[in-house]
Amino acid sequence: MRTKKECALSILSIDASGQVSKLYTQDVRGDVTLSGGVRLDGKEGPERFFAVCGPGYAEVDQAARHVGESVREMQALPGVKAPQSSLLIEKKQ
Repeated sequence: MRTKKECALSILSIDASGQVSKLYTQDVRGDVTLSGGVRLDGKEGPERFFAVCGPGYAEVDQAARHVGESVREMQALPGVKAPQSSLLIEKKQ
């Protein structure tokens, strides 16, 4: 993600059961390269990752908890008026 203005970057994932996992949150500006990695839970099914540059993690987390099992269809977090993008992956065993 790239941003000209400083923002609170929140990255999280939501799996098919509606489980929200906080992956990253920090104030950023410009190009951002994240260190480390993410380990998936090994359960088969969809998981969507969201990157939001905006209101802070508490508001983003609250919106994510309303997505529930519709992770395949939901491309943006509802009610979050901030730049965001998402990526859907299908986990297979």
